[in-house]
Amino acid sequence: MYRLFAIGIILLSIGAVLEANDTDRTVQEEVVEIQGMRDFNSLSELKIFLLQDPTDWENYKESTNDCDDFARTLVSRAADKGFIISLQLVSPEQYHEYFGKTLSGNHMICSAIVRNKIYFIEPQTDEVEFVSYMD
Repeated sequence: MYRLFAIGIILLSIGAVLEANDTDRTVQEEVVEIQGMRDFNSLSELKIFLLQDPTDWENYKESTNDCDDFARTLVSRAADKGFIISLQLVSPEQYHEYFGKTLSGNHMICSAIVRNKIYFIEPQTDEVEFVSYMD
């Protein structure tokens, strides 16, 4: 574990400074690469990845292929392609706020960073919703 932590610290310091035009402002950003993996460079790149990824084509099965399984599968497939996607547990209220649907309990989704923005991803439908700016 110490080795992975040390590698993570070293690799977190590696990055390329990019300029992104975001609604009439130029922002200096750092795209972080961790062990050959990286954040998405654009929302289009994220959406193309999701269109090509078959996770949302799988059938939902209570307890054996439910929300956490879809989310973990998407994270794994993104890593196989060199992209960083994270697991995100949201409350029913949070899910309704971002996706407009009512759930009875907590739900596992994914999140991704695209330049200076954080997006939630519903891995069962490929729906992408803006959450916040990082800075």
